Amino acid sequence: MAKKIYKTTVDIDGGDWGGRADSNQGLLEGLPIILELFRAYKVQGLFFVSTELLAEHAGLIRNVKDHGHEIGSHGHFHTVFKSRSRQQQNKEIAEQLLKAYGVARDPIAFRAPKFSYEVPGEVYSSREGHIGLIRSTLGLDKPTSDSILYLHPFDIVEPKTKAPNLFCNLWYSHFKKATATLESLLNQRS
Repeated sequence: MAKKIYKTTVDIDGGDWGGRADSNQGLLEGLPIILELFRAYKVQGLFFVSTELLAEHAGLIRNVKDHGHEIGSHGHFHTVFKSRSRQQQNKEIAEQLLKAYGVARDPIAFRAPKFSYEVPGEVYSSREGHIGLIRSTLGLDKPTSDSILYLHPFDIVEPKTKAPNLFCNLWYSHFKKATATLESLLNQRS
């Protein structure tokens, strides 16, 4: 039996902007919006979880499963390790924690932060074929019917914290447009 390919994925990181902002606003405000949009457009997604969140937010992650979505591993720490052995270790720790917290018995896929570690034959671990919500909203990525959309919960919420860098500052001014872009892309996938 062929493995299902999810065309819409969500990376749930430890802290907004991949840990660059000391805030979980995206998780707390953006994740419920995403779940509601997915329900409204009848889209089943694959959510990649950074397991450093589980100690404090396991219930929110279980809620993703309760909404009928699949869970994948986004590593334990949202860190890009230069060593392949450290990346592999990060992957294994995350998989153990997803099981221990009862979030996923067997995470169905792995995606390292910033696509920094490719697993041979794993479609989600390579940037190839993926389009980002941020890049799509800014007109840098052009979706096709085969594209895999990836987004983060903080992509669609009005930030309450200072932008951690120039790119984030640019993005902060587009969050409303990102929600409209997401709805348009979900409508194409439903």
